[in-house]
Amino acid sequence: MAADPEVELEEVLRRFGDAYVAGAPFREDARLREELQAEMRPVAEAFLRRCPSLEEPDLGGLEYREGLAMLTLLGRRAGRLGATPTATLAIVPALLEAISSVRVAPLPAAFRDPMLATCVEGFAAGTEERLRAEAEVQLLKAQPMVRIAPRCHALFLRGRLEPERISERVDEFGRLLLGQNGAGCVIDILGLEGASRERALAVFGAHGTARMLGAQAFFSGVSEPWAMQLRGLGAAGEMISIERDFDAALARALEVSGLHLREGSWLRRVFRAPKR
Repeated sequence: MAADPEVELEEVLRRFGDAYVAGAPFREDARLREELQAEMRPVAEAFLRRCPSLEEPDLGGLEYREGLAMLTLLGRRAGRLGATPTATLAIVPALLEAISSVRVAPLPAAFRDPMLATCVEGFAAGTEERLRAEAEVQLLKAQPMVRIAPRCHALFLRGRLEPERISERVDEFGRLLLGQNGAGCVIDILGLEGASRERALAVFGAHGTARMLGAQAFFSGVSEPWAMQLRGLGAAGEMISIERDFDAALARALEVSGLHLREGSWLRRVFRAPKR
């Protein structure tokens, strides 16, 4: 009598988890067991349909290709979770061991190397994505938000930020304005790279955020590439206040905050951009 497919699958997943943990070099890798088991489910389902072993395995078969695709996602997930390379290399042997222990006939030997290569490729992609995301988070945290004076704040955007990250920082700045009852603010983008429509929408969205909170935003450091993107926004862009430099934007922001920037003020020296 054939084994119940669902019972068989659950047993393969359990044994995979045991074998993976046995091959994981660190506790941090072992802690990924449950998540990797969940990702392994569609992989195991695809490969179990290829058993028992074939004398001439069909490496182009639908189930096999589907299994490899799922295995790529599994390796990618391992990379995003921060698994070590050694632990990742243990994934495919753990799966093969689990299947062999449940089924009398193991998967064809010809499957092993492509499976391992596919899993490693996914791991490399996932690791790259994780490192890029971590770098973006650190860059985002490095974007200064400064309280210049009562009810007057400034946000400095620098580097090459993705539109989503810019929007996140603008939202954080909005929460700062709300908490401090901000009246005027400066958004300086002198060092922001990669002018595009999507980034412009995120950057100049600070204008709408400020207005919604009862404040006014003044932009400085707007180079021609950014100005061109702003013009492309049409009527929405025409309402945005662009100042010639940070000093001018600061003076406007202080003015609407009920303050005045005197000539020779230390604020000018602190915030003045270095000469290029």
